[in-house]
Amino acid sequence: RSFARRALPALALSLAVLALVAPLGRDAEGGPGPDPGARIVALESQGTVALVRSQPDPDFPGRRHRRYDQRVDGVRVFGAQLVEQVDAEGRTLSVFGWIDEGLAADVVPVLSADQAVRAVEAT
Repeated sequence: RSFARRALPALALSLAVLALVAPLGRDAEGGPGPDPGARIVALESQGTVALVRSQPDPDFPGRRHRRYDQRVDGVRVFGAQLVEQVDAEGRTLSVFGWIDEGLAADVVPVLSADQAVRAVEAT
């Protein structure tokens, strides 16, 4: 099998992020939804998202931005990320970004690490 055919599942997983999904914290009509901070806690406990970075907001002392990447069976979904802004007490002020909560994919690699390196070096 060609390298392109073996890479197709990873490409499909990355493109799945482009699927139509509702923004977190909004209902179907775009109005206020459930508490987004509580929703992030639930998504993190399910393993759907993982905190990858927390940094201070340079414009508002005491506030932080927390970045969460979407995961499928522990594998990062490229481009699927939520960013939560919290105040000094840890209360959620805003959440933006996109994830696809229904995303499922076979994440078992078809190439070993050595095979992947050789394939890249051969191109």
